[in-house]
Amino acid sequence: YGSKAQALGNTVLAGSSEAYATYYNPAGNSMNDGFSFSMGLSYDHPRFLEIKNVVTDNTATAAVGGSVKGDVDTGYLDHFSQSLAASYSFGEHLKHLSVGILASSPVMRLAYLDTGDPFKPEYFNYRSRTQKPEFYFSTGFKPFEAWSIAVGLKYAANVANTANYTVSGASGTVSFGRLTTTIKPSVSPFFSIDHKSTASEQALTVRFPTKYVMSTEVKTNARVLGTAVD
Repeated sequence: YGSKAQALGNTVLAGSSEAYATYYNPAGNSMNDGFSFSMGLSYDHPRFLEIKNVVTDNTATAAVGGSVKGDVDTGYLDHFSQSLAASYSFGEHLKHLSVGILASSPVMRLAYLDTGDPFKPEYFNYRSRTQKPEFYFSTGFKPFEAWSIAVGLKYAANVANTANYTVSGASGTVSFGRLTTTIKPSVSPFFSIDHKSTASEQALTVRFPTKYVMSTEVKTNARVLGTAVD
């Protein structure tokens, strides 16, 4: 998050002095008095090398007599998101008590799921695992003059699907399907510690993993003989 972090290859753990410190080093919010605000936009335009003239269908994956060669779709969707961050430190009389919040949300779509074709080459099995809203909340203080500590929570969203299909080849009947999608929350903690002197600054941030599972459950049945269902 932030142009400074991207320009420095995300090596801003101890040097993050803007409101994005809520993500990189929330203990750093207590090192700066007053109010900080940051806003950013991010746009990704993924393009990959073409995958051409490979086997795309065979007798195991489709109703064909032999292997079929073709090209693979490598056109991944563009991704556009915005982020807002704010922090406030109450000053020395409250041990530099600080609070911070960071929100990042896609603009084009809040959720997108495309697992790709399991029988064709993919650069990423899931094309959209980064396209989801994220929120960070933190609070910290300075117990000693040169030390500050902070704890926080990360909130993310997971996409889960349930699909039911009935395939029918009998005369006078139809095939039908139903797809149910939900966005489930996921929360994980993180904490950080910061030491700042006149000569140097050191920081450590530990984030616990956020369970992020994009799942799809599919149930299929078919009519094979009249009204019998197999």
